[in-house]
Amino acid sequence: EALPLALWLTAVQPAEACFHFMTGICLQQLGKTEVASRFYAQTLLLDDADAGAIYRLAECLWEQGEKNEARRLFDAVIDRGREDGELLALQRAAQHRLTLH
Repeated sequence: EALPLALWLTAVQPAEACFHFMTGICLQQLGKTEVASRFYAQTLLLDDADAGAIYRLAECLWEQGEKNEARRLFDAVIDRGREDGELLALQRAAQHRLTLH
């Protein structure tokens, strides 16, 4: 139910990274990882420091079989977590994902 609103907000405020990220989350939850990847990539074009978008893009790429690129992005999240204590939970999630695969 959130997808129509997320898409509308993205269309109305295309320069706002948070709306692209929100749309990506909605699509990813619906299993549309390829389309969600595009929204996460757009989020990163607007805000390249968004570790959440990097993590979510990595998840999508993993599901699409792009394992090497996904690993690279999970590693980037881990590196950012070392630099920013507020990203500790995300860093641990990325580490966990890498140990599972």
